[in-house]
Amino acid sequence: DALMDLGAVDPALALADRADPSAHAALFDRWFDLTLLAGEENRACQMMIGTPTLAPSMTALSFCRARLGDYDTAALTFGSAAAPGVLPKAEETLLRLYLDTDLADETPPMPPPAHMTPLAFRLSESIGQPIPATGLRRAYANSDLRGISGWRAEIEAAERLARTGALAENQLLGIYTDRDPAASGGIWDRVDLVQRLDRAIAANDADAVSDVLPDFWQSIASAGLEAPFARLWGGVLARMDLTGDAAAVALDLALLGPDYESLADDLTPTRRHDAFLIALAGGRPGDVAAPTALTRAIARGFAQEAEIPGSIRLNLAQDQLGEAILAAMELYISGAEGHRAGAGNLPRRRAGGRGPSCGATAGYLGTTVVSSARWISTFLEAQSAEAGAARNTLLGYGRDLTDFAEWLDRKSNDVETANRADVEAYLTECDAQGLSAATRARRLSAIRQLYRFAFEEGWRPDNPAIEIRGPGRAKRLPKTLSVDEVTRLLDAARTQGRSEADRLRNTCLMELLYATGMRVTELVSLPLTSAKGDPRMLLIRGKGGKERMVPLSPPARDAMALWLAERERQEDSRPKGALPSRFLFPSSSAQGHLTRHRFYILIKEIAVSAGVAPSRVTPHTLRHAFATHLLENGADLRAIQTLLGHADLATTEIYTHVLEHRLRELVETHHPLNRDG
Repeated sequence: DALMDLGAVDPALALADRADPSAHAALFDRWFDLTLLAGEENRACQMMIGTPTLAPSMTALSFCRARLGDYDTAALTFGSAAAPGVLPKAEETLLRLYLDTDLADETPPMPPPAHMTPLAFRLSESIGQPIPATGLRRAYANSDLRGISGWRAEIEAAERLARTGALAENQLLGIYTDRDPAASGGIWDRVDLVQRLDRAIAANDADAVSDVLPDFWQSIASAGLEAPFARLWGGVLARMDLTGDAAAVALDLALLGPDYESLADDLTPTRRHDAFLIALAGGRPGDVAAPTALTRAIARGFAQEAEIPGSIRLNLAQDQLGEAILAAMELYISGAEGHRAGAGNLPRRRAGGRGPSCGATAGYLGTTVVSSARWISTFLEAQSAEAGAARNTLLGYGRDLTDFAEWLDRKSNDVETANRADVEAYLTECDAQGLSAATRARRLSAIRQLYRFAFEEGWRPDNPAIEIRGPGRAKRLPKTLSVDEVTRLLDAARTQGRSEADRLRNTCLMELLYATGMRVTELVSLPLTSAKGDPRMLLIRGKGGKERMVPLSPPARDAMALWLAERERQEDSRPKGALPSRFLFPSSSAQGHLTRHRFYILIKEIAVSAGVAPSRVTPHTLRHAFATHLLENGADLRAIQTLLGHADLATTEIYTHVLEHRLRELVETHHPLNRDG
């Protein structure tokens, strides 16, 4: 817990690994949180699936099952916990969106959970709604170091972690010098000063160092970053021939650095207290006169006749050196905080243990909710077994019906006895809460389906929702990108990646996504056989197992050919006995192919390189851009429907509104009658 407070996720994870997380539920809970923050949750998930009793919550268990590719069991786990309402509301909503990718793409940004957990943080990121780490516990700042939140967020995260030593000073410098400052003032002035000093030190230019060092020191001191830069440059600056304010700053940095003792004899005092500090660094503060009350107190503490507290003497007598050091540190911290030394006077450091789990449900679950849950559970099972409903459909029904059942329970009612007036009152309240017409129409449809099933099964003599008219569906314009922005993304993909193989794969992914308008799940799970033989048409298996043929553009075919050649080279060098992958984009994930989550992170990284706001770029945005650009260039709406795999033309018609919106903006901006003056 102390390491987590410092933001030192990797050391905390290593410590938990050595302690055997499976040995204790509380330790496993912490270990799971750490793996989520470090992006290594697959290890914890595998252990959790093997021993479900270790799961901190049903949300965690459902997440892990989906993470390892068992979406059906994950949906069942989620449904069984969500129906009686035992999941925290925020995590329940996030997990629904995680399990239902289409719903996640269509859901507007939500406010962050009131109580943030590593699982909620990771779920938010996975559904394309990442939460800024600013204001959260320091450990969350590690997520901003991946560069997908912008350079400023990365710098701010690095500074937070460097203050506690959780980030190495060389990493901090690498982030500061990654590119030219984007603006001036505040943090950008500090970036500029760091870069100027780095160049001056590299050139061994003492004059340039003297010019920038005082301003640099003032800037890093205001940010609390003296210690990491002392470790980085303290020794180098101490050996440079500096004068005036720069020499004083160099001395301070040298004394704050790890080599202060070896450097002490070579330092030249320039201020009143410097001689004492140099003597203190050499372990001989009594050799010089202490100029102030504070320095005199320090000298007394180092004197041979200084009295050692009895408890520490006892530790030393029993060869408990570690305990003696910890007690001395505690005493020092207490003194620095203004406490007087004395038995029982030291403030106790709390272990930082967690309070009650927020996953526990406060209050009473009424019998009406449990009764309604049985109806909903039986209905969902029938939809799956008899109607062959897709997993996302079942999740949608479960979400909407559970909300209806909870509302009825608050009215001392249940699904079994509700009438038409109850259903209408529920829909009215949904409207009053600001839910969109589309959401209200979907909820009414789910309620109708439930009561139709109950009527057919003989549970009820009527269907109280059958004659209720739903609201009209409001059309929300999909977010899209301009042709220029897409071009920049495609160009950036060619340079994004640590190796040539990564760059070829990333280029192929982006070209295929824009050329075909595929859903992200369809893209990452493409079978290798679909790409063999330089096809001009690509066979895509979409929702409900429906297949469609989509033509490939020449750039997409070229990118796929280059990736296939590289992929074959990788297959030739695979370890003996390893089975070849059947996917076009293989990976070591549980699914065997590149995951949706990894591609989401990848496309954000590409957006940063392309200079396009990462918040505007998702895999689904490229799908919208594909359809919009086709329509703008004269494509038939029916053809676009076929290419996108939409079952209903009404779903595709939304893109005509995008075109109308753009044309209206064009007229309003450029028509002479609309110009001022």
